[in-house]
Amino acid sequence: GTIVPEKGTPPPEIPPSIPNVPEPTPPSGRPRTLLDLNREAKGMRAVSPENRAAIMDVARPINEDELLYQVKSFGEHAKNLLQPDSLIKQSLRNTPGLKQVVGLINPAQMERDNPVAMTGVRKQIFEEIETGRARLATLNWWHDADGVFDFKQVKGKWRATNIELTPSADPSKPYHATIHDLVEHPENYNFTSEQERALQIAQDMQRQILRDAQKVGVDAVELFNDYWRRIVTKTPNVKLDSKTRSRIGQRKGYTRQRVFDFVDEGAKAGYEYETHPLTALQNRLETGIRTISDQSARQEIARLPGVEKPLERLQSRYPQTVEGIKQARQARDAAKTAYLRDGAVENETVLRQAEADYIIAMREVYQKKLEAGQPNIGELRLPNGRIAPAELVDEVRKWVDLPELQTSVGVVTNTIQQLTRLLRTTLTNLDLAAGFIQGQVLFYRNQIAWWRGQTNAINALIDDPTAYVAKNFDVMDEGMRMGAISVPTEFLFTRQGLASIPTRIPVAGRLMKAFNRAFEWFILTGQTELYKAARSRIIRKYDAGQETTNALVSLGSAIRKELGTESYAILGVRPTQHTVEQLSFFAARFFRALAGFQAQVFTGGEAGHEARRAWGQMLAGGLALTIAASYALNKEPPNLTDPFKPGWLSFKIGKTYFNAFGPYYPYLRTQARIAVLVSQGKHERAANEINKFLKSKAGLPFRAINMAAQFGVKGYYTTFEGKTLPATPLGMGEAFIGEMAVPISIQEAMKSIPEGRPESAIGEIFGLVGREKYPYFPEEMLAPYFDIPSSAIEMAAAKQDGTVQFSRTEYRQRNPEIDAMLFLKGYVTTIQTKPAGDIVLDIVNKEGYDVNQLRAVRAWLKDQEKRQELGIPDTSRTLTDNLIQSLLATTSSGKQPMDTISDSESAATPSISQDSLKLFDEFKRQIKEKNRQ
Repeated sequence: GTIVPEKGTPPPEIPPSIPNVPEPTPPSGRPRTLLDLNREAKGMRAVSPENRAAIMDVARPINEDELLYQVKSFGEHAKNLLQPDSLIKQSLRNTPGLKQVVGLINPAQMERDNPVAMTGVRKQIFEEIETGRARLATLNWWHDADGVFDFKQVKGKWRATNIELTPSADPSKPYHATIHDLVEHPENYNFTSEQERALQIAQDMQRQILRDAQKVGVDAVELFNDYWRRIVTKTPNVKLDSKTRSRIGQRKGYTRQRVFDFVDEGAKAGYEYETHPLTALQNRLETGIRTISDQSARQEIARLPGVEKPLERLQSRYPQTVEGIKQARQARDAAKTAYLRDGAVENETVLRQAEADYIIAMREVYQKKLEAGQPNIGELRLPNGRIAPAELVDEVRKWVDLPELQTSVGVVTNTIQQLTRLLRTTLTNLDLAAGFIQGQVLFYRNQIAWWRGQTNAINALIDDPTAYVAKNFDVMDEGMRMGAISVPTEFLFTRQGLASIPTRIPVAGRLMKAFNRAFEWFILTGQTELYKAARSRIIRKYDAGQETTNALVSLGSAIRKELGTESYAILGVRPTQHTVEQLSFFAARFFRALAGFQAQVFTGGEAGHEARRAWGQMLAGGLALTIAASYALNKEPPNLTDPFKPGWLSFKIGKTYFNAFGPYYPYLRTQARIAVLVSQGKHERAANEINKFLKSKAGLPFRAINMAAQFGVKGYYTTFEGKTLPATPLGMGEAFIGEMAVPISIQEAMKSIPEGRPESAIGEIFGLVGREKYPYFPEEMLAPYFDIPSSAIEMAAAKQDGTVQFSRTEYRQRNPEIDAMLFLKGYVTTIQTKPAGDIVLDIVNKEGYDVNQLRAVRAWLKDQEKRQELGIPDTSRTLTDNLIQSLLATTSSGKQPMDTISDSESAATPSISQDSLKLFDEFKRQIKEKNRQ
């Protein structure tokens, strides 16, 4: 009768037909011995990985209509994303000097003629795009799978809670109802059709990634039974540390036999496994992507001119040896045939001599093969034992990231990147600031997209918005391939390594991961919605085919920059340059995106069109919002003319200035200041503005070095806002924690709430960065004042030639903040207006400054005799640390105090509030007491 397999047992499958090969005829009609079979096997080739994939495609086909993910060919993404070459790019590549300069910005375009570099670029692009696509596919699958199984964490493991058990099920098993048990023991469950479909789709993705690896030559064997990716999280003796766990989880487990057929057996032996279905599935696909990428790169390297296999070198360098072994083999075979036909003694002698000659020839071949496999002077060994010129190997190490070529330098750079990513991600956590930081342009460009991004960000505080992915999967997958959707990895925690440490902190770790997800999904949603909105116009405008693809890629370049992301892979930035940029800038990719988006305004194509439209909408919308807010809140127009004043292009809420341009405000302010200074012929100061701007973007390691240097050399540290912190434990602790460790939103709350500026703390949470109404007055604000001539003669000449419009007194009257700063810093002894006096009073009450003591210490720093006359025996104890450090910062600029008031200022009559007058009288009394001492 018919044998019915047990439920859950895979049905027998018919192997693919294999071409009939005639069985070898045994010599002399005798049966073949083991020696004969061994000799025959040596002459046969094993089934190649490519053939294994082809066989399994026939034996166990995958339904491509249901398949959510399959990798693209190795070079497809690079071909599309790098765009066609152009005459301008060719000219730049052929111009020494320009090639190197442009190569720092876009190495990929300047290295198109370098085949090794392009292999590395293709590899980076392949890994970045495919990893993003795989994540979207798994999230899409998880949306459906979790809906039908309702996975929940029960007794420390993720288990299906919406499942019907069969009588054979054992709920007491450690891995009962986990994804492993569902797949390995389906006989224990009655699956619905939706549940069977969900399991089948996930299984097909894992099988497909294996076959894709086989098709590029990865020597792996597909397990015929169903299985799920296993990640060991605990060994029988001890728990694995994160490094070991990462290594085990990423090893290519599919290339070796499993120790246990079922996880139940592993559990009995003391092993524990990852049970979250999504985590294991994502890990499997990402590991396969890296394997395919590595193998494809090796194949491209092997095809480079000058790269030789040991056998190829043997044939080219020792042709006589190769010919000799060929002739010896033929002679031996002929002698053997003759002996088997006629076993005469003379034929046996000839056979033995032929076999001896063959053995000698084999020994010579073996020796020559060893020699051919050794690199000569000027040569080095490449992966898979190939030999190439040393300069070619150096190029491969420079451009191609392969595990067998990783050096100690690579380990160090990777550690540095992990550390900077840890600090940067921690600083930018615990807020919803992406909406007005990365999404500032989107706010003006597409309000619907901005609000959808904010909605998904709120949803992501709970979990990944898989419903959004499932609904938009096709367009998101296309957007990934066109470069429009780019994950902001530099602001995200990692799963393993240094940058994952905060996520493992109890309670706080889950909270930080939640805000990290919110940040990520605002950006991904914004990019998706922008791409959806513009995509239909592109498709209607261009003919189908490569022209449409090129237009969409061009559009994608602008979209990813609009949301503050840039792709190092598409730019072709090498790991070494990547590390240098991470050290140099706080957020290098974000900095590139902002700068690149502004430069893209001047380019052509769809990228330039999108950039100009978005940039124009932001400028118009931001300016309108600034004017409206200023009139509504302050009943006055905003400062639109003087970029050196704190309130330039801003509106005031309470005691805080806000702007409507987000991360672009520093760029606009710097550009405005440079324009003013250049128009006045002050090129040195204009260059200094660029220097100060770059310093404000400095990376965390440089900030730490600068902080340590200032504390060690100057005895204090000056923040970017101008605040000075003394070299005391409290001051150094505030500097380090404030600059390096505590999230920015918490820093601002700790600073602004005690100062009575809660609006600044609230704004920081949502990305609205505020500046104090009366900030610490950086010295640069005084530059326009000191540029005005102090003498009446020089002033008259300057007014006559039009270089100066106001006298110093008039300038102070028009700018109360400058007037107050000059007084507080000790440059002048009078105040010109009541608003300036109110500012001084506000700051003195807030900081506890003694203005007369400020002047006394300035004089002491200028002249030791003056210090003794004032009777200040020990300034460091008599005056507060905050006062001394503020004064040191003032004098370090090299400005000399004004001992006398100029003629142009002497006629001015100060007009200040009565409270200010009382305070200044008290200062006079204090200084008189000091003089008497």
